Order: sequence, then structure tokens, then C-alpha cells
Amino acid sequence: MLTHRFALHVSDRRLFLLVELGGLGGRMVIAFVGVALGLAYAPVHEGAFIATVLVLLILSMSVEARTVIRRMDAGTLRR
Repeated sequence: MLTHRFALHVSDRRLFLLVELGGLGGRMVIAFVGVALGLAYAPVHEGAFIATVLVLLILSMSVEARTVIRRMDAGTLRR
């Protein structure tokens, strides 16, 4: 959410998209650390755990990117 607010103050559309996608990448790193900790300290089936986290991460990123693109196209993306 912080990167989204920062991106709204950028005047260039390319830079806006770069900041938005950078925020998505940052969340991927945080998710990776969470997966590593979960696998290290919890007795879970590794394959199922990793697959579930990846699917949820990809779905959430897709929904967020689609929402931003729709708002940009509609002109409702405000500062």
C-alpha cells in the first residue's frame, strides 16, 4: 500500500508502473522469507506449502495489477 501511495505522486506513467511492480516484487521477497521460515520451523509438506503460497501470491498480484490497470484506463486513479 505504501508503494501505491508513493506511485500516485509520480507524474510519469512508466515510473508509476515501475514503482507499482517494484512493490509487488517486494512483497514476493517478504513471502519468500515467510515460506523459508515456515519450512524451517513447521512440520508441513514442503511441496503443498510452497505451491499454495505461490498460487496465492500470483492470484493476489494479478488482481492488484488488474485493478490498477482498470483504474488507470478509467481515469479514476487519483493522487
